[in-house]
Amino acid sequence: MKSYSKMDRSTLLEEIKQLKHDLTKTKENGHDFQESVLTQQLRIARSYLVDPQSITLNKRYAVEDSSHLFHVLYLNGVMAWGKWEGSNETCAIPLSSLILVDNEAAQ
Repeated sequence: MKSYSKMDRSTLLEEIKQLKHDLTKTKENGHDFQESVLTQQLRIARSYLVDPQSITLNKRYAVEDSSHLFHVLYLNGVMAWGKWEGSNETCAIPLSSLILVDNEAAQ
């Protein structure tokens, strides 16, 4: 398989379509571990379609499938590095998982 970073937009879209199909089949068959792997692959693949300039540093974002906010400190490739609300540990989140929240209302 070709690396996501070497795929053009149309190839990435086809890969994402295939991953979604595989994920649906995996859910139907109840393979929880494989479901987690495919979900992460899908998030990474989708991240290559996100314009990194659309992510604002030092802003808080909601994260797909999480009830906690994530404070973005810096970007590295298709990953946003930062800290979960209430934590001092730095970790990475795929860009496609970030959803900008109304930072004025969240403060």
